[in-house]
Amino acid sequence: MFAIDDIRLIKDQLIKIKRSSYFEKPLLEHSKSLISLIEHIDQNESAIDPRIMMEVRRILFSEQMFLSGSVSGEVPYEVVYSLKQALSDWGHQNDLITTALLDDQNFYFLPSKGIWRFVQNAIPSFQLPATQYSLIQVAFPRLYRTKPLFAIPLYHELGHFIDITNRVSELVLLSSNPGPPANYRHIVLNHLREHFADLFAANYCGELATELLPLLAGYQSDSETHPATAKRIQVVADFLSGNANPLVNVFQAALNQRNLPSLMRRYIVPAAGSFFDNMRPLKLESVEEIHGIYIAATRYLNDRRANAAGVWTGQPIREIVRIVNDLVEKSIRNYDVTQRWNSGNP
Repeated sequence: MFAIDDIRLIKDQLIKIKRSSYFEKPLLEHSKSLISLIEHIDQNESAIDPRIMMEVRRILFSEQMFLSGSVSGEVPYEVVYSLKQALSDWGHQNDLITTALLDDQNFYFLPSKGIWRFVQNAIPSFQLPATQYSLIQVAFPRLYRTKPLFAIPLYHELGHFIDITNRVSELVLLSSNPGPPANYRHIVLNHLREHFADLFAANYCGELATELLPLLAGYQSDSETHPATAKRIQVVADFLSGNANPLVNVFQAALNQRNLPSLMRRYIVPAAGSFFDNMRPLKLESVEEIHGIYIAATRYLNDRRANAAGVWTGQPIREIVRIVNDLVEKSIRNYDVTQRWNSGNP
């Protein structure tokens, strides 16, 4: 078996992916570009260094794995749409979010290997695509596929992507004076990254960024990988209430040095009651309300758990959970469809 054999097999898989009826246009364009690259490699096999061929194979395996996760009927479209809006705030318009559904209770992100940057240097004879997309894979439990309110931790994971891509926490660590002892630096960096991801999530879903922590992580104390749960909650509470917090200040300074946006509220909480009381989707008016609906719907669901009045009378809790999550999905999808229609981009 040679690297070119695998690369040809990947092309066959990409062609199958491209034919999927669930593919979005940018993902389709990226897939076509990868196929063009493979065809170029196939036609010029003898002129390409075997080491380059091996590296291209490795990257292409990753690319097709990411793309495969976004072509089935299981794609959580509304959650991905919300995350895409957040991603664009931070200058990542050409980064495409793909998904992977897990059979355990984990959330994570995984960036792609950056194929076009490598190809530009390694295979200069290939004409790069006009728009060079990069892939990000977000993964979360399969059980939550149709439960957007349970997928809120993905905002935290997206915060990790923004942080690590731009080395924000690293800059904070390097700027600290005095800095931590050498044998403690990795722990401090881990803690900074968790605090930044919490604050990033709070930009978009307010106090929900940390409300789920006791459920997901428990009230743990400081560890090598995570700061204490109580500390994480306090930092976010200070940020949202406008209280002075030195950690928030150093992150703001680092973001400014990186020419990135400041941490700030990027959501508007829409009034859900008059719509959800009649089991109708919300009429969202802005991208800020796309993020805010997660807060509004969570609050509404908690209220119905305590008092299932009106049209909810007699409904079992599991059914209320299902319907409220369905209403969130429909609200976001209706907004997306309306925007596409108004822009002439169905």
